[in-house]
Amino acid sequence: MLARSATALALTNPFFEGYKDIVEIQNDKGEFIYTIGYSQKYKKLERKLRKLRKDFPDAYIMEDKR
Repeated sequence: MLARSATALALTNPFFEGYKDIVEIQNDKGEFIYTIGYSQKYKKLERKLRKLRKDFPDAYIMEDKR
């Protein structure tokens, strides 16, 4: 997860500048969650997370429960 917001952010928002494939998910509490990347391989996710934390220090790996 990159970010969470009470209101929707435009995917073209400068906050996401330089990143593609941002996905917006609205949870059951009405919050908007922004993610990037998907893999079933945890090591791959860990590598991506290390890179993302340079721009999104609070980013973390989130399980998709759908």
